[in-house]
Parts: sequence; structure tokens; C-alpha cells
Amino acid sequence: MSMNELIEDKIKNYTLALHVMRKKEDPSHKLEIDDHSEPPEVDKSTENQTPEPFNEQDALAILLARDELQDLLDQNHKLSPAQVFVIAELDTCLIENRNTLLKSINSEKVQKVLMPPEARWWWYMQLAEEPEVVSRWDRFDWLFNLLSVAFLAGFVSLTSEILPMVFSNGLGLIESLGFVGPGALLTVIASNFKGGENRDRFMKNVEKLGIPRKFCSEVTCFLAATLFGITYAVRQSLPDYYFRVSLKQGIKYYEENRLIRAEKELENALQLPDIEPERIQKVWNYLGKIEESVGRTKEAIEKYDRAILLGDKESLNNIARVYISSEQPDLMKAETYLKIGLERIANQEDQKNYELQYHFHRNLGWVYVESKRYKEAEQELENARTLTDKHLAGVTFKGSGMASCFLGHVYEKTDRADQAKPIWERCYKRARPETIAEYSAIVKYKPELAGKISTKDIF
Repeated sequence: MSMNELIEDKIKNYTLALHVMRKKEDPSHKLEIDDHSEPPEVDKSTENQTPEPFNEQDALAILLARDELQDLLDQNHKLSPAQVFVIAELDTCLIENRNTLLKSINSEKVQKVLMPPEARWWWYMQLAEEPEVVSRWDRFDWLFNLLSVAFLAGFVSLTSEILPMVFSNGLGLIESLGFVGPGALLTVIASNFKGGENRDRFMKNVEKLGIPRKFCSEVTCFLAATLFGITYAVRQSLPDYYFRVSLKQGIKYYEENRLIRAEKELENALQLPDIEPERIQKVWNYLGKIEESVGRTKEAIEKYDRAILLGDKESLNNIARVYISSEQPDLMKAETYLKIGLERIANQEDQKNYELQYHFHRNLGWVYVESKRYKEAEQELENARTLTDKHLAGVTFKGSGMASCFLGHVYEKTDRADQAKPIWERCYKRARPETIAEYSAIVKYKPELAGKISTKDIF
């Protein structure tokens, strides 16, 4: 047999050995042999049988077939172009399928036995890095990761608005507990983004919940969306919560005559964002009351004006009271505000409006007293007393009883001093002046009675 025939024979053996590997790996694979070689005989009886798994013996057959071919090539026989091409194709096939071969044989063990030279590269092949099988769900991981980052950016933005509100209004137990849930969620999300052991731990925890690892990006996106949703809800509700708390505390402190504390709480309420103007009117009204209580009439008028512009009816009465009692009274303005107020609360029947109607009638009577229009004053003051007897019997409130004090003065100015005694008696029992101006009016109209009147609602 000539050298050329020997080489053709070894090429055929090498081809068949590779064919066995390819056939066992893919039963549909067909052997392709160049035209220059004769096709091998195929055992028809086993053609349709299920092939056995590729094993160590099959792998060794390939490597030894390549060895035998190389032994002939080392003899410097001149190869034909066709032979060079076939050998190169077969070597390429071996390299491409090396993972199948190397997983079936202990190459290090064989190397120790045969000790092949390093030039025979097929004995020293290394496993190729297999491409990661990408699930159809994983193809959209970039989208879910992008959404996660967007939700986290929104969380950071909302948090930057929430923190100043929380720390400026005090960090109580409820607020402190409110940081626990979002903080835990943020820690879980961050562990996935950090990678390494943190990501592995995150995936294990996801698997414990019965969720496959391939859904980790989706889970992270869901957690980030949940964190953003919670933070958004907190951001929307927190101003309203703190506003209600501050307003309630401010009014409470005002009723207790703790004016400095009341002013601080009410000013805190004004600093909160996204509060409807209709709700702020009450804050300005009470701030005006505080200014009036300490005698700062100019500041009181400014604050009452703000409340009136926002639709507050009580401020119409309060600003009129300031105009009556200021160092330079403006009785015409006071009368105008009071008549507007009476018109706006007409036909409103509840205790709060009855109290407000009482104040409007009483202060309108006060305007007429100061204007020496005693007949009109008497009518308005009697209207106030009637409201008290009919709708507010037994109810004590700031400013109550003052209508009797003004009416007693009217009786004395209209020569009915003998009829004024029971009216002054009612003034003494029920009067609760709310401001220094109201108390000053009693001092002015009935000095001897002033020392007996309760002044606990002033300041």
C-alpha cells in the first residue's frame, strides 16, 4: 500500500471516528465524505437503532485516529490540496465539538499514560466556554432593570421631599416605623444590583419563595415599583397629615392661651406643600387672633385679610373687631365687614354658625355704641342675646356674654339705668372677653365691674 493510500485510509478512520461522535450527539447527522474517498460500509441492521451515549472509548478513538494520521504526516509526504482541505475540515470539526469529547474522557489521565508531545494539540484541548442559554424572559431583563432604575430614581426624588417635612415636624414613633418597610425593601433591591454574593443570596431568597431565578429582574422591578408606590402615597398623604396635626395643636394651644406654642404650630402648617387654599384660611384666621391678642393690630389685619381672601367668614368678624378697637378706629369699615359677614352666614343653622352670628350682631352693636347710635345698637345686641337664649343656652365660648355688657351701657346712656341692673348682672356672670379690646370696653363702660370679670380667655 502506497503512502498516499495509507494517508487516505487514516483520514477515513479519523472521519468515521468523528462521525460516531456527531451521530451520537445528533442522530439526524449524516456523514459527508469528499469525493476522493470511498464511502464506508454501513451496517443496515443498526441504522435505525437509537445510538448509545458518546463515551470515553469513542473519544479515545478520535484522538488515536488523529494521532495515527499525524504519524504519517510527520514523514513529510507531500499531500494533495484535497487532502489538506479535508484534514483541516476534520480538525475544525474536532475543535468545534471538543466540549462533547472532553466531557466524556479524563484527558489528564490519558496524557500521563501516553505522554503525547505538546505539538499534538488535540490531546491538550481545553473546554470552550459554552454560550449561556438565554431564556425568552431574560431577553427583556434590560427593560426591567431600566424600569427598576427609573422607580428608584423616583423614590430618591420623593424621599428628598419627604425628609424635610418629617424632620421639621418632629420624628415620632409612627414616623420612625414608617422608615422600616421602605428601608428593608431598598436593602433587598440593592443586594441584587450589587452583584456577587449579594446577588446570589438574593436569587436564593427568590427561589425560596417558589419563583425561578430567571424572574429575578422582574422581581426586582416589582419591588422597586412597590417601593416607589409606597413612597408616592406617603408623599401625597404626609402634608395633609402634618397639616391636620399642626392645625389641631395650634388651635388647642390657642384655646389654652399658650400663644407662642400656638403660633409655632400654625406657622409649621403654612410651610407644608400642596395644601388647598380653603384649608389654609383657618390658619391665617388663628394667626390673626394671636396677633390681635397681643395688641399687634397691623399684623392682625394683614393675617385676617389673607383669611378673608381665601373665603374665611369668621375673619370678617375678627377684622371688624380690630377696626373697632384700634388706636384709630375705622367704624365704617368695621360695619361694612360685619354686614357682609351676616349676609354670608344667613340661614346656616348649626352651633358654630350660631356662635358666629352672635359675634356679628354683638360687634355690630358695639360699632353702633361707639358711634352713639344707641337705638340700632340695642337692636343688634338684643339679636345677639336672643341667639344665645334660643340656640346657645348653657354654652360658654370665647366672647360670650359681652352683648349684655354693651347693652347695659346702652341702657345707661338712654336714661334707663334702673333697668340696666339685671343686664349688668348677666354681664358679670357670663362675660368672657376674648381680647384686650373687649376687656378694655368693660373697663370703659363699667369700671367697677371690670375687676370681677373673668379674663382667663385673654392671652
